[in-house]
Amino acid sequence: MTLTIGVLTPTCVYLASDRRVTVRRLDGTVSVEDDEHNKAVVWCRRIAFAFTGLADLGPDERTDLWLAHTLASIEGSFGPTSHGHGWLLDELAKRATWEFDRPSLTCLAPEQRRHAFVGVGWARFAREALEPYRALVSNFHGDDLEQRPQAAREFRVFVRPLRDDEGGCLEVIPEAMSADQVQRVIAQAAYASNYSSSSQGDLVTALIGAIRQAADSTPHVGRGQLVSVIPRRAVDRDARFLVAGGFEPDAATFIYVPAGGGTGVTYGPTTVCQGAITSDFSARSAPDGG
Repeated sequence: MTLTIGVLTPTCVYLASDRRVTVRRLDGTVSVEDDEHNKAVVWCRRIAFAFTGLADLGPDERTDLWLAHTLASIEGSFGPTSHGHGWLLDELAKRATWEFDRPSLTCLAPEQRRHAFVGVGWARFAREALEPYRALVSNFHGDDLEQRPQAAREFRVFVRPLRDDEGGCLEVIPEAMSADQVQRVIAQAAYASNYSSSSQGDLVTALIGAIRQAADSTPHVGRGQLVSVIPRRAVDRDARFLVAGGFEPDAATFIYVPAGGGTGVTYGPTTVCQGAITSDFSARSAPDGG
């Protein structure tokens, strides 16, 4: 299971996830396979997704690529991205249900099939203005969003916009944070809504610290992380790709955090928009004087 933390503020949305892949064997044991596996997918600078559960979906045995190709296929079938996002999430739930009906997955125990796609993004609901919202496409959440120990056959969609009386809110999947940690991150989210780079940096630092604290107590959570950041003002801009590092009020960005000592390589999320998919992004810092 991956730990994902989604944060909404009136001006910006954030999604943090660790990058560890664990393998659950038939005898019930769990081993760590990789601490640098991408679990982040950004669709058209409108929704940042991460997933928790199985990391090897699809012909490429990579869930991030399965999700990206599925989103591209849905987008191609349903038309322009200016529509509301309900159609995208509903269709994703249907296709995830079909994928999990494959014999290679139905043979797994119900507790091993638990899976969820967590998203934060921007959409127009009852108002004309863009509103931040969190989305969940899951096979192990009930009506009141309680997390169940076993997977259901079908995936369900849950969507919640940020309320006017909320300075910020967050979604933690699976539940792995103390009440004190939750309140601390929410307080940082309310402070970060002023768009200053220092306040946003404090919020990202809080997210990184929360995931690393969880990593210290469970083998399923890694210390390497990726944080996707989408400001409201970035949604309708022409730029397609995210910017690595830092905070830009007019651009979607991502922050990569290595698991251990830095190697000079920055990894990024998979992106998909208008049928174009970019994956396996990495960039190496230029040597001094280069």
